[in-house]
Amino acid sequence: MKRNEVNRSEIEAIINYATDLTPTEVDGYVQESRVLGRVVSIRNGRTTETPPSLFKQGFELVNAPKVFDTPPTDEAIRASYPTIEKALLQHTAAKEILIFDHTIRSSIPGTSKRQPIHLAHADYAEQAGKLRLRDLVPEDYKRWEEGRFLIVNLWQSISGVILSSPLAFVDINTVSDDDFEAVKVIYDNRIGQIGYYRFNPRHEWYWYPLLKSSEALLFKTFDSRPGAQHWSCPHTSFQHNASSINAKRSSVEFRILVLLAENESE
Repeated sequence: MKRNEVNRSEIEAIINYATDLTPTEVDGYVQESRVLGRVVSIRNGRTTETPPSLFKQGFELVNAPKVFDTPPTDEAIRASYPTIEKALLQHTAAKEILIFDHTIRSSIPGTSKRQPIHLAHADYAEQAGKLRLRDLVPEDYKRWEEGRFLIVNLWQSISGVILSSPLAFVDINTVSDDDFEAVKVIYDNRIGQIGYYRFNPRHEWYWYPLLKSSEALLFKTFDSRPGAQHWSCPHTSFQHNASSINAKRSSVEFRILVLLAENESE
């Protein structure tokens, strides 16, 4: 990847979408033969006149509350939860923040069982977010449900600048609920429901080239009161040139409950 690409306003790349062959129940990764690659234009979120935001487009670039200069241990990541929660409380003006999980993804052999996902997807189906809330705060879920709550993802590098498999996002204002295909996922201890997206030429894609360790991407994975917007921000990893394919990527993503204040802007 050429360093001057950080200033390019737009690129073209292949984004993988769901097809009629994509399974509706999975316990692993979808085979590449069951996805549809489409060449799309992807806008550079760094160069837009008005930066995308969590509440308007469904995603935004933020300063990383905790910087990991080298791949951390699981214990070190969990120890960072309070720092991240405090920073996001200030950033979002939320009433309450709760980190409930994290995942390391890596293309470096032997470092993680989870690889970058190269398929446009949502982490929660339309009703799955509320079911997940009940799993996470069973004694307090009614208070959360009475307000507007989000499940968000904070994603960042733990191995230097991202050169391979960066994330791309769709502006949630350009997504139709009909684009979504629900998928049942079988976990070790529960059954969840995520979803994949079918191609829609209206989708407006964005990315942030050369993401640094001091930066993070914050995006919606579920909104209990989305209004006219789609409830989740479609996202995927992608490759856009041959030089980045052999580069290695390690990242950590924090899964976070956010209870918004009553006067939080839409």
